[in-house]
Amino acid sequence: LRARLEGYGAKRAAHRWLPQHMTALKASYEAILASLETGGVDVDTYLRENQRFHRTLLDAADSAPLRQQISGLVLPPIVARTALSYSLDELKRSNDHHRELLEALDARDGDWAEAVMRGHILAAKRKFFLRYTGDT
Repeated sequence: LRARLEGYGAKRAAHRWLPQHMTALKASYEAILASLETGGVDVDTYLRENQRFHRTLLDAADSAPLRQQISGLVLPPIVARTALSYSLDELKRSNDHHRELLEALDARDGDWAEAVMRGHILAAKRKFFLRYTGDT
């Protein structure tokens, strides 16, 4: 459900974003990128900036009902637990999804943005289930 709703939010955002949204999204992407380029795994920076990225994207979608539904689905402890299990390569791949979302938003391509966001959330879901249940 989260993948569908956040995907829809990314699609809406592609047609509604304002320059300040793109500035904030790029800043979060670049902060994560800089933290990963040190060769270490800085999960605190990742979690903070990932949350900021997703929140900003939801702001750009400009839908109070959507924000309310997603806020009821995103459980910060589960997000944190999943991120803590990520390798450096997995954190980089997650941030690569953010880069591709930036490209889709910049192109104002809602279908592309939706597909990338859905894949981003589903990749995290798969990692969570593999790590904590051994099942996909």
